[in-house]
Amino acid sequence: MRQLIACALAGLALVAGPGMGQQYPSKPTRLVVPFAAGGPNDLVARLVGPKLAEALAFPVVVDNRPGAGGNIGTELVAKAPADGYTIVLVGMHFVVNPSLYKSIGYDAIRDFTPITNAAISPVIIVAHPSLPAKDTRQVAQLAKKTPLSYGSPGTGTAGHLAGALFDIVAGVNMRQIPYKGAAPAINDLLGGHIQLAFMAFPPALPHVQSGRLRGIAVTTLARSAALP
Repeated sequence: MRQLIACALAGLALVAGPGMGQQYPSKPTRLVVPFAAGGPNDLVARLVGPKLAEALAFPVVVDNRPGAGGNIGTELVAKAPADGYTIVLVGMHFVVNPSLYKSIGYDAIRDFTPITNAAISPVIIVAHPSLPAKDTRQVAQLAKKTPLSYGSPGTGTAGHLAGALFDIVAGVNMRQIPYKGAAPAINDLLGGHIQLAFMAFPPALPHVQSGRLRGIAVTTLARSAALP
């Protein structure tokens, strides 16, 4: 499990056997992102894809397959031909979802082999400017007085778990709104449909810097150089 948690990029467990009769690679590779375009997983895939294509000397096509907290896209790869041409960029949902869903359509250990850790990103707590809270203490105090809802990409993701942990530590019960990715969650937050969001840095950072969203906190023990 420790190895799985450390790996953010996973591929099919079985590689092409001698019966293939051709050298690998001999055609484009599909890199599946089990979340919506514009989110942190998608951004990492768009950075990794060209470099991987350069190394393989064949195109790498990023394919967004969001839904069910990442299960839809991940299951698609688990059931794809085990020839090394279909890989998936996974996040925390890969090791958390087996304990949240009765059936996820794949076995995280049996059906995949880890390839590499692609990226690490802390979670940021962001709020709509209309929310009368500027730090975590004020958010907790407000949540005890009035119902608050927060958005996060999917269920069982880092954002969702960070929100759940915040509830436990603060002694509150905010409503989690799961989205197919960080981008739609940000859109609803900008529109004032939700008050807060817990998510990775990339999709939220530009809006915090422009003042359209208020940064509340980061989940690391030290300050982030991106938002000191």
